Amino acid sequence: MRALFFNRFRGGGLYILDEPEASLSIASQIDFVERIIQLAKEGAQFIIATHSPVIMLMPDIDLIQITENNYRYVDFINTNIYYLYKEILESKGEFLKNIINT
Repeated sequence: MRALFFNRFRGGGLYILDEPEASLSIASQIDFVERIIQLAKEGAQFIIATHSPVIMLMPDIDLIQITENNYRYVDFINTNIYYLYKEILESKGEFLKNIINT
């Protein structure tokens, strides 16, 4: 994926991506976001389906939550991903222990 977005993506294009973070480390996701921002300044547009908080927190994006019945614009703190990461990180492992022990 990294070679793709650095070598094949160009300004002015339209790119539709489904969970590009799947093969990327956190550091590579940050590089990916930097590349998207650079390409957007050159006129590129992106539609990205993601579960990555790194990608969801890009500046100047429209974050849309799509469900079975509708879609709506949301702030990151109102997404399920935010809630889950927050619970996991704040619990210092207890959240996952509770899931395993149920």
